[in-house]
Amino acid sequence: TSLGVTVLLIAIAIGMAFRDGRVPPSSTTDGNAGRQVESISNENGDTAAEPGNRTVPETFAFLVGVRSYRFADGALDLEYTESDVDELSRLLLKRGVPRRNIQLLTQWSEADNPQLAPTASNIRRRLKSMLSGCIEGDNVIVAITGMGGESGRAGVYCYMPAGARLDRVESLITLNEFFTLFENCKRIHWE
Repeated sequence: TSLGVTVLLIAIAIGMAFRDGRVPPSSTTDGNAGRQVESISNENGDTAAEPGNRTVPETFAFLVGVRSYRFADGALDLEYTESDVDELSRLLLKRGVPRRNIQLLTQWSEADNPQLAPTASNIRRRLKSMLSGCIEGDNVIVAITGMGGESGRAGVYCYMPAGARLDRVESLITLNEFFTLFENCKRIHWE
């Protein structure tokens, strides 16, 4: 039996170094044309499971995909980031993960529900909420797609959520910040 919560972190960040403030060349592809995406969360935009309501461990998924970045000197559209996490959500559903336990934050989903925008504040709030609701034996899958790189300080790597600005550190999420969120979860185990 498991002695705690298991977290599987899948960090799928496009390795773009932006420490010098330059934006990579623009891309015009959109891999999401014609896609049907449902928001997978309750009416508050959070997972339905509450800490005191469960005694049986479950699997949860926190999936983030950022397709478009806008900068002062250009734009960058990534072709597969949203479709990757969307497809992962479908696979998890087929494998028996309850729909209420999957949070899918993408710019595509944001069009129907702003609480599903993959912004730094939404990612922090929603991931913290999900992890705080975990009980012993739960499994949590975290998949993050988009752009990441060194933050400008040597050895400090971060993820760029939607709306990220290189001159506003609060709009970026460092890897250390992700690990701090995980460490605050009760009795976490890594796989």
